[in-house]
Order: sequence, then structure tokens, then C-alpha cells
Amino acid sequence: MEMIVKHKGGMKLVVDTGRHKIISDQPVDKGGKDEGPTPPELFIAGLATCVGVYAIFYCQRHKIPYEGLEIKTKWEKEQSPLRIGSVLMRISLPDGCPDEHKEKLHSMMEKCMVHNSLKIPPMVEIEI
Repeated sequence: MEMIVKHKGGMKLVVDTGRHKIISDQPVDKGGKDEGPTPPELFIAGLATCVGVYAIFYCQRHKIPYEGLEIKTKWEKEQSPLRIGSVLMRISLPDGCPDEHKEKLHSMMEKCMVHNSLKIPPMVEIEI
């Protein structure tokens, strides 16, 4: 798998994933034009959407209504080293989640690829 990130002026970067393009930028007070989410926002969005996809898969399999599913996500920064220190996601289904499915749905969402990549971090190499 591969994607290419290109600088497009100022603090703007464009991610080319082959079929899609994603813009990342910084707020005006950080030297950008605020034309897209920041990298940490994209990271959290990736986690939340991955969890959401797994929730939809579970709901489809068990015939639980999911149209209108919503995931409210809050996150906190930490220092030394600068990082995302905590993430809270609250999932709401349109008719609620039947009690007998809550534990299994929760377990399913925790198995998404992005969440697993946080639990067992990948090796990351940066070359120049």
C-alpha cells in the first residue's frame, strides 16, 4: 500500500491515496490557511471512522439499525513528548443499541485496524 503527500504551498499538504485526495493544513495562527484538518485531527478521524466501519459491519450482521450512526470524539494532547494522550469516543445508534449486543459491539469496534495499530504499534521508519 502506498500514498504520496505533496506540499502545496504554505502549510498545506495534499495526500494522494490513488482514488482520493485529502487536504491537511494548519490554522491561520500557525501559518496555514485552515483549508483542511491538521494531522492530529486526521489521525483521530481515521480512528473514529475505522471504529464506525466496524460498528456498521456488526449492526449489518445482527440487523441492528445504524443509519444515522454518530461517533462523538474528544481527545486531549499531552506533552513530553507531544502526543495525543487520550481519546474518548461515544457511539450513538439511531434506535440505541440493544443491551444484549452492547458488549459484543464494543468488542468488535475495539478490533478495528487503526485501534489495533495503537495497541500494537507499527514500526515506523523515516528516511531522507
